[in-house]
Amino acid sequence: MEAIKRVRLSEIAELITKGTTPTTLGYNFQEDGVNFLKIECFSEDGTYIKEKTAHISEECHEKLKRSKLRTGDTIIGVAEGEATIYASYNEEKSNELTLKCIVNLNEIVLDKSELEIVIGGEQKIIATLVPENSTYKELNWQSSDNSIATVEDGLVKGCKKGRATISN
Repeated sequence: MEAIKRVRLSEIAELITKGTTPTTLGYNFQEDGVNFLKIECFSEDGTYIKEKTAHISEECHEKLKRSKLRTGDTIIGVAEGEATIYASYNEEKSNELTLKCIVNLNEIVLDKSELEIVIGGEQKIIATLVPENSTYKELNWQSSDNSIATVEDGLVKGCKKGRATISN
């Protein structure tokens, strides 16, 4: 998977538009309903703050017509989850596209960089994912030489004298 690069919107978009707010149209925010993202939903470093998500009614959502895409538009995921995207013209819907936004795994930090094990002994390596809320958390542990050391779910077992590299 390609690493995510942080860029300014002006580097990837010619036109950035701001939508109409519900209050401009006479609507109020609600306790629940359709999610409505306001600037307060994002920290200064761009992190999405789910607790700050506002909500609007279905009627308000329809009035805003805020989900229309045009050819060449760029979709930017702001939070983990799924969304269904489709085009419409005169009430006719196109086929749908399901878009899945993930939290990318940036780094795996192991609690040990070296390990000595007696033959027949075992030691656990603990892996910490950064960020912790990464979408895909499954680790694939491997030993460079299973005759020397094996590993399963971070548990390393010594098999014979030698040197092996444990990775995930």
